[in-house]
Order: sequence, then C-alpha cells, then structure tokens
Amino acid sequence: MKFLIDAHKFTKDVFNDLRVTGQIDSKFIGCVTSDGMVVMVDQHAAHERVRLECMLAVLYKDGSVGSGVAVTRLGSPIIVSGMSRADRHFVSQVRDSLGKMGFVLEVKDSEVHLTAIPTICFTDSGELNISVDVLTDAFREGVDQVRDSRGSNLSLPQRLTEYLHSRACHGAIRFGDGLSLGQCQALLSQLAVCDLPFQCAHGRPSFAPVIKLKTRDDEKEEEKGVREGLQFLKLRSHFV
Repeated sequence: MKFLIDAHKFTKDVFNDLRVTGQIDSKFIGCVTSDGMVVMVDQHAAHERVRLECMLAVLYKDGSVGSGVAVTRLGSPIIVSGMSRADRHFVSQVRDSLGKMGFVLEVKDSEVHLTAIPTICFTDSGELNISVDVLTDAFREGVDQVRDSRGSNLSLPQRLTEYLHSRACHGAIRFGDGLSLGQCQALLSQLAVCDLPFQCAHGRPSFAPVIKLKTRDDEKEEEKGVREGLQFLKLRSHFV
C-alpha cells in the first residue's frame, strides 16, 4: 500500500461505490473508494458545505440568480439613514434591481426604508436572524454594486455571502461530536449531491487522501511488470 498521496484530484465520481467505514477520533469520517484509496472526510467541513448549499437552494425564487432573491416582508421597516440626496435619488431609480438582490424599499424624505429583505435572513420560526448593522451594510454594498456595474451585477452582496458562510459554519457538526455509522453515511449521501462537495464554505478541503491500498488490479499490473522485466533480461542476455 502507498501512504500519503501527494497529489490527487477528486471528482464527484468518487462517491460511486464509496464505502463509509465509520468515524475517526470524533473528527473525521473514514471511507474507502472503489479503487482502494482510503480517504478521511472532515465532518465539520462536509456538514458546513451541505448546510451552505441547502441555504443557497432556497435563496432565489426559482433557484437562479435571474429570478431574484426570495424576500419576506418586515413587520416594521428597517431604516437606512445617512444617505445623501444623490444616493437616495439613485436608489429610487434602481429600485427594481435592488429588489432582485433582496432589498425591497421605499424612499421617504431623508431616509430609505427597507420593507422586505431576503427570506434567508429569517429563522424557520420567522424571527430575524441577522443584525441590522450587517443588513444595512449589505444594502449599501448592493447599491454600490449596482452603480459600479450599471445594473449588470445583481449577485448577492459579499456581506450577505459572508453572513451565509458564517451561519453555515456555526450550525454545522463540530469536531468532538460523535456520529454513528448511519449518521456518517447520511452525511456523505448529502455531500454527494452538493455542487462543490470537496470544500467547506470557507474553502477548506473536506476530503483528504491517506492510503492507497493494493487492489487485485494493482497486483496484476505488478505481476505483468515483473514478467516483462524478466523477458527483457533474457533477451538482453543473448546479446551480451
């Protein structure tokens, strides 16, 4: 067997016939691939990725950026103050674009009132799950984004992306959490359908190759190599 694979690029095919052997040190999930490679899956990174992609799946109205961010109306508006007259005028002109980014608003006198915000910013019970400061910072970033791109960039502001990453992390399985074999298998099944299964929300790898076990095919290749080497030596002996 070969230890510590230096360079190996995983593809989603690795999940085909992936055998889960169980939890290791309450931190990793041991698995064996169909070609005999032993890998360790970081249980926190894996669950963080699953949680992030579950949130992204419900972020947009029909799952695509073009459809706009799904929003929920607020009981009382969030007031954004301190914006210049020019900025308030610009906001009123690009209201539809900001609405697609998840910020439904009204401009009133010297203030901007956010009347609906991304649904993902609420808990399942309907309570606000984001600080007003983070939300207003994200709104201001969104305004700058629309202005700088002339309305062509309606992707989620970076401040909201960071919020989602943090939320995915804080609710994920942590090192030290015990998992049964069934729970390990369920987590790997969820990870298998993710778009980016090999890294957490912050980019840390979720898969690490450890050992390449010798399979019957490997043994056959070695036997073939030995036979060919012996044949070469015999042939060479005729000319020495």
